[in-house]
Amino acid sequence: MTMPNNLSALTDLPALIAQGEGETLEFKRSVAELEQVVETVVALANTRGGLVLIGIGPDGRVIGVDVGQVTGERVANRITGNTDPIIYPSVQVVEVGGRKVFAIAVAESDNKPHLAAGRAFKRVGLGSLPPARAIR
Repeated sequence: MTMPNNLSALTDLPALIAQGEGETLEFKRSVAELEQVVETVVALANTRGGLVLIGIGPDGRVIGVDVGQVTGERVANRITGNTDPIIYPSVQVVEVGGRKVFAIAVAESDNKPHLAAGRAFKRVGLGSLPPARAIR
C-alpha cells in the first residue's frame, strides 16, 4: 500500500496499521509523546513524507485518544511552534475500530533540512535519527 501524504487519501487505515511501522509510518501511544511526534514529523519531512498515528500502540493495537482533552489544533500548534522552517502538517481525528486516533500526514519537504528543537532528524527504517551528515 502506498503511503498517502494527505489524509483524504486514507481509505483503509486498518490495513495500513496491520502493515506495522516503517520508514513512512509511525505509531505513538498517546499525546503525552508530542515531543517525539514533532521529531518524527521533522524526520518524515526531511525524508520521504509519511503518516504519524497517535493512539496506536507499537504493536499496532488501537488504543485511541481522548479528543475532549487534546484537540487537533493543539497537536498542530505543537508541531508548527517547534519546527524550523515551520512544517504545517495535516492533522485529523479518524475513527479506527470504534476509537478515535489522531492522523498526521506529512509531505516530503522541498525546504530541507527541517529542525525540531534545533536538531535535524531523518527517517531511517523504523526510527527517527539525527543524520550524521547534512540532509540533501
